[in-house]
Amino acid sequence: MAAPGGNVGGWNGFAVWSPEQPDLYDLRIRVYSPDGILADEVESYFGMRSIEAKDGKVLLNGRPYFQRLVLDQGYFPGGVLTAPSDDDLRRDIELAKELGFNGARKHQKVEDPRWLYWADRLGFLVWGEMANAYAYSRDYVGRITSEWQEVVRRDHNHPCIVAWVPMNESWAVPQLDTDERQRARAPAGDVSSDPLVGRFPAGRVQ
Repeated sequence: MAAPGGNVGGWNGFAVWSPEQPDLYDLRIRVYSPDGILADEVESYFGMRSIEAKDGKVLLNGRPYFQRLVLDQGYFPGGVLTAPSDDDLRRDIELAKELGFNGARKHQKVEDPRWLYWADRLGFLVWGEMANAYAYSRDYVGRITSEWQEVVRRDHNHPCIVAWVPMNESWAVPQLDTDERQRARAPAGDVSSDPLVGRFPAGRVQ
């Protein structure tokens, strides 16, 4: 492993990831046969950072951090929701940083893994979001449950991702206060402080 912060073996002075200093550790894993011949090899990277909400503040690596996020719908000239090239994905983040933003909340789009790669490399916070339906249905419940878990499994190791947004506002559950099926999807426990669901008892998560 390449160690930007120093001695990796003893974790002395390891570097944490942030938008201002997006330190990453390159990783190479090799598998050898019993007679010492290289059988397989894979390269990757990882970043180390912590994120938490405490006393009304967001803490990045244990310190209060102000998120200046753009609501990013992920459109590209000539490709609609698909970037023409990898350079366009990188430039999308560079432009946002030049405008003074340190991150983005993706809006109704699961972004290209290469965009997340550049967010890791360039130092750009990301709120990952799932695309939602407008209307509630049993089929939609099954699909978003399955597909959202696939998204999180695919992307959860990106240090740039600091929040997950499975649903936007009340999309797909527009009758949350009157439809028993939709109410059953409300969070379990005390939700009285949530203006969206606080007008009725919490339903069971099914």
